[in-house]
Amino acid sequence: MPRKYQRKANARPRALWTEEQLQEAINKVSSGEISKREAHRRYHVPPKTLKRRMASGNLQKGSLGPEGVLGHKNEKRLVVHIQRLAAAGFAPDRNTVRRLAYNFAEKLKLKH
Repeated sequence: MPRKYQRKANARPRALWTEEQLQEAINKVSSGEISKREAHRRYHVPPKTLKRRMASGNLQKGSLGPEGVLGHKNEKRLVVHIQRLAAAGFAPDRNTVRRLAYNFAEKLKLKH
């Protein structure tokens, strides 16, 4: 089971905006009501992010960092399996979960 990640104390904050703020900022900038810089001040969305998201049309805020080896769908399958084990009275410990994940990746022939 993963441990709770804690950012370093002096690390620069990242992705503090929400999808709603991004959508509102893009709408205002696209209509010409405000500039990208003003949108940054009002909605706390970085100007580079606004420019990139407007060009690509991607308004979804994804998670930071690389995607897991298993992928979202397979990870959900593994979670359901672990929850079923726990409900049946066989709650796996950390090493067992790691072994299950390894065997699952081997079975799916994923590069890990």
